[in-house]
Order: sequence, then structure tokens, then C-alpha cells
Amino acid sequence: MFSSPKLPWEVLERIINHSGDNLQVLRNISLTCRQLRPRCLCLMVTDIALSKKSRADVFALCDFLQVYPHLGPLVGSITSRPDNFPPFPLLHVLPNLSQLTFTRGTHNTSDQRLELGSLPLSVLTCYRRFGTPVVTLRLSYLSFPTYAEFCRLLLAFASIREFYCDFVKIRQTDITIAQLDRTTRCLSQSLHIRTLTLVQLENPLAKLLLESTHQTMETLVLTADQDTASALCQEPLPVGSGWARLRSLTLQLPLNDHNSQFNASLVENAIGILKGFQTPRLATTTIDFTSGIRGLLRWIGDKEDSLGLCLDLDRTLAGVGHQRRILFSGNPVCSRRRDFWHQELAKYFPGLAGQGLLIVATKSATVIAHHGEVHSLVCSPNSNWIATGADDSTIILWDSDGHLVQEWVAHAGSVLSLAFSPDGQYLASAGQDKKVAVWDISQSPRKIATLEGHAYTVESCAWSPDGTVIASGSYDTTIRLWDARTFRLLIVLKSPNSDDVFDVRFSPDGRWLVSQGMLVCTLWDLMSGAPPKVLHSDGHIYLDAFAFDPESKRIAAGSDNGGIGIWDLLTGELLSVVEQHTSQVSNVAFSPDGKLLLSTSWDNPLILWDASTHAIILSLEGHAGRTDTACFSPCGKYVAAEYSDEAVRLWRTDDGSCVTTLYEHPSGARVLRVGFSPDGKTLSSGASDGTVSVRRMSNIMSLEKTNL
Repeated sequence: MFSSPKLPWEVLERIINHSGDNLQVLRNISLTCRQLRPRCLCLMVTDIALSKKSRADVFALCDFLQVYPHLGPLVGSITSRPDNFPPFPLLHVLPNLSQLTFTRGTHNTSDQRLELGSLPLSVLTCYRRFGTPVVTLRLSYLSFPTYAEFCRLLLAFASIREFYCDFVKIRQTDITIAQLDRTTRCLSQSLHIRTLTLVQLENPLAKLLLESTHQTMETLVLTADQDTASALCQEPLPVGSGWARLRSLTLQLPLNDHNSQFNASLVENAIGILKGFQTPRLATTTIDFTSGIRGLLRWIGDKEDSLGLCLDLDRTLAGVGHQRRILFSGNPVCSRRRDFWHQELAKYFPGLAGQGLLIVATKSATVIAHHGEVHSLVCSPNSNWIATGADDSTIILWDSDGHLVQEWVAHAGSVLSLAFSPDGQYLASAGQDKKVAVWDISQSPRKIATLEGHAYTVESCAWSPDGTVIASGSYDTTIRLWDARTFRLLIVLKSPNSDDVFDVRFSPDGRWLVSQGMLVCTLWDLMSGAPPKVLHSDGHIYLDAFAFDPESKRIAAGSDNGGIGIWDLLTGELLSVVEQHTSQVSNVAFSPDGKLLLSTSWDNPLILWDASTHAIILSLEGHAGRTDTACFSPCGKYVAAEYSDEAVRLWRTDDGSCVTTLYEHPSGARVLRVGFSPDGKTLSSGASDGTVSVRRMSNIMSLEKTNL
């Protein structure tokens, strides 16, 4: 072991300080060098999380701090279950504890709260005696039996100046107005809270806290979900001379993806508060969309009058006679796309945008990335462009070197599927907003058509090989075929068994269309108009993966029991069922010459089959994790596959060797999409964190000259 590190101590100190919120990194550093351990240990005890620990673990911490008393004064924050927290001796050995959080131990259910009983008098006495250093108290996901029990805990910490109360419920339902008034007076005489944050509280509790603290309050943060918003609308906030010290007001709006009416009530409530809540010293008003930009865009797409409400909010906030701003704090976006998002948000809040008062939370990034999961990745027929659609409502167009060429908001909600026209001049996109959009990308992206009619999310779109038809599949159990020149609806196909449709695909010759649903995989003959055929055999339904061969003579489909069926398209005859996988088949693909069939499964190995004899040729093993997506290179010599271990692997099809393993996406990001360009010169992938990687095959194959 080295007696001292090779790096300068100043560098090591900075590394340790930047790792203060990552306990695993601090542990590793402390175990690497004995001299670094004291500094790491100091940071590790600054914020202690005990909410998921047992009572025995908490007492073990007490013993540890008594053995190492010099660490006690370094503890500044503790998070714990209140029923597992021993105020003595823990508070006694923590003289500088300034923040205390009481919360539930698990987060399995969003509305699950820890039900508390009556707190013993001895516990409350210890809080009063040893809890005086605590200036910040947080109560989260707790349920108290009565208002009196809630107040007893609150009054035990007489020194608190910041109080956060979120998802707290009082089970008592028979309290009278007179009792609430007496409780309010008691709290107001004892508490001197300067910062108050309320999240999802029922009206009586919210009113109790507001009226008992408004005389001393300097900062107020209100987060209104459905219950709180309706309560505040029915019984407005108390106003008057008691708010003389209030300097900052923040109204948090957690928009709900599935409740447009609730979102509208949130914004309307915020507008009402801004118009009616006047205090003499209020200096800053903030509207915080805590669900981020994505939540706003989805709501605007779902509700017709949402844009009008945004403009009304913009005008109301602009009329406030002091500093104001709109903040998008939730789900930070890539810092390198900040200007793009500011331009987009200016459409909905033009007044504040013009004054530079729109604040978008960002995360530092070395590469440009989507803000959310990449749902679709397609390459243009001429190999010039790679298009990606993601959870952030946007489409990004990349060149073959991986540079961003164009970006735009395409849908109100996630962009779930993309398809290029055969000539590469147009791009179809399917979205969560129940629409298909058609874009002219020959110059700057320009929407030339919106295809409407689906009742639910459009999961997939496809362009026919001759460029005359666009197909779309939706959760409304239908497939719609559209004229790609006039954009008129041609026909609506109803999925058998009223099955949701989440993938549609044309055969290479354009005669056949296959739709994949939750229950069945269905084949449609578009030329003859014959009844659809559900792919099944021996009681097994094939629905998990499908692929046409290059000549449009066969279709292969995988099942959830590991089998793969191969059918003759013209006769409908089941040619063969091959069974080698032991779990769900996630992907099948024919090689460009039609001689090989590739299958992937959750049981790990990729298998190459002889497409004629259906015999196994190779099993591509030696990797960790399952794979859902794999594809052949245009020359058929390589297979690229994504894996759950965050890697993309490139395999040779002649001997089954692994050419390389690519870990280019950030740690923790699952690769979701992978594809070659038609000319075989690039290999692209998209991940769950929004990153997109475009690689030159010539760089990947630097040790081997390839003719792709």
C-alpha cells in the first residue's frame, strides 16, 4: 500500500467534497487510503438517513457516536421514522443538529402514510429539552390521530424557523371550528416560523398552519394537488395585515399527466391567488411547474383551452408590481438545449419570456440529449439522417457524424414512433396526443399534415414501401390507413379481440401489414382484403416479436414461451415452430439475404438460425443481462444488440465472435434502440436517459477492413 496518494491533496479534497452526496463513493475513498478516512467520515455523518433502518440500527448509531464523540457535532441533518427515533440519547449527543425529518420508512405507494399514535410525554419532553438546535422540521407522509397530537409534536420544537409539511393527514374528522380557532391561537403564540412549505394537505390542516404562522412568515411555498387546490378555491387564503412580513410567495403546480381538468384547476387557482393575495412587503412571486416542461406540454395538448390559461397566467403574473418569474424545476433538461426550450416556452408565456423571467432547471451535460426516454430511432433511406423521438415531446434530426441538425416539439406528450418516407423527404411521427404528424424535412422541419381520429395514444406509424400509404396503430384497438398524398383516411381496421395495437409494419413489397397487440399478432392482406389472420399454433399465440423476410414470402413471430413460428404468407401455412429459448422471445429479424434468422430472448443468448432448415447455426453468448432489440447490418456480416447491462455489442455472423462492446451511454442508462444506417456506415443507439450515440463503423472496425 502506498504511504500517501500520488495526486495533490488539494485535488483529493475537492474530489471528496464533490462526492459528499454519494455515500458509496465516500466509503470507497475511505477504504482506499487511511489518511483520507477522517475527511470522508466527516462528510458521511453530515446527513444521516435512518428512515429505512430498524430501531436496533438507530441505537447502534447512538453507540457509535458515543464511542466517537468528535463526530456528533458534525451531524447536521437526520431523516428517520418518528416511531424509531430515540430522542435520548440521540439528540443529547448531537449538539449541532439543525434539520430533523420525520417520514415513513418505505415509498411503495404514493398515498401510503405512516400512522402514528399518541406520542409519550417522555418523548415530547426530550424533544423540548434537547431539540432546541433544530431550526428546520420536516414532516412527510405521516398520519396523526388528532389535531392535538399533531400540534403537540410541533410545539415540542419551539426553535423551528422552517417547517415543511407534505402529505400529512389528520385522521380526526369531528373537530369543530371553535376547536380549530383555539388550536390556531395556541400555535401562533408559540411558533415563530419564517418559512412554510405545504404539500397536499386537506383544507382544515392547511388553514390551521397558514393562520397560525402568517404573522411571522417570510417565505410561503404552496404545492397544490387536487385536494389542496379544491380546498383553497372553496375557502381562500387568509389575507390582511397579518402577512406584513411575507417577502416571497411560491405556488407550485404539479401537473398530472392523466387529469387535464385537475391541471386547469391548478392554474386557475394560481391565477386567483395572484389576483387576490396582496401583502405590503411581498417582493418575489414564483410560479413553479414542478412536473417540468414535459408535464406542461402534455397538458397543453390534452386540453383545448390550456393555452388560453397559460396566456392568462402570463398576463396576471406580468401585472404583479414586484419581482416575478415562472420556474420549471422538475425533471431538469440538458443544459445544451436550454435556449431551445426557452424559445418553445415563449409561445405560452410571451410576456415573461420577453423579460427573461422564465427559468428552466438544467443538468450539466457534455453531449446534447433528449430530456427523457428515447422511444424511436430511425435512419433515412439515403443514410443522411438519423431521427429520434423521445419522452420530451421532441424530435431531433442528427447527421451521420452525430451532430444535431434540427430539433422541434412534435407532439403534446411523448413521441412514440417515427417513419421516413421512401424518398427521405418526409417524416411521420406518432404521439401520445392521439395524433400522427407528417413533417417536410427537406429544409427546416415544417408540419404539412396532422392525421387525427384515434381515440387514444398512437403507439406506432409506418410508411408503405411505395410511399402511398401511412399506417398508424393505437391503444384504441384500431389500425388506420391514410393516403400519404392527400392525407385522407382510407380505411379503419379493427384489431381482433378488441386488442390494443402498439406496433404496425409493412412487408417489403407493401402487400402485407402486421399489427402487434397486447393479446395477438395479426396479419392483414391489403391487396385482397381477406379477413385478418391471427398468428398462433398449438394453442400458443405469437405476439411478442415479428419480422418479414426480404422477399415478402414468410413471416416469423416469437411467443412468450420461447417458441418461434414461421408462416408462408401466401398460403397461411405454418412452416415450422422452433423452440430453443426458455423464456419470452423479445426480437426476431431476417438477414438481408433472407438466409439467416436472428432471435433474442430474456434468457440471454442470441441465436442465429438457418432460415430454410430452421437449424441452429450459432448461439451468441458470453454477455450479461437480457436483450430486447437486435438487428443485422446491411451486409449481413454483423449483428448489433442492446443489453440490460447498458452496453451495445457487435457480433460477427460467420463465427459468432464479439467484435466489440460499446459503453458510450452514461452509467445507469438502459439502451433501448439500436440500428444501422442503410449504407451500413453508422451504428446508432438511444437510451433511457435521452442520450443518442451515432458511431462510424469505420472507427469501430479500426482493426479490420470491412466492406459494409
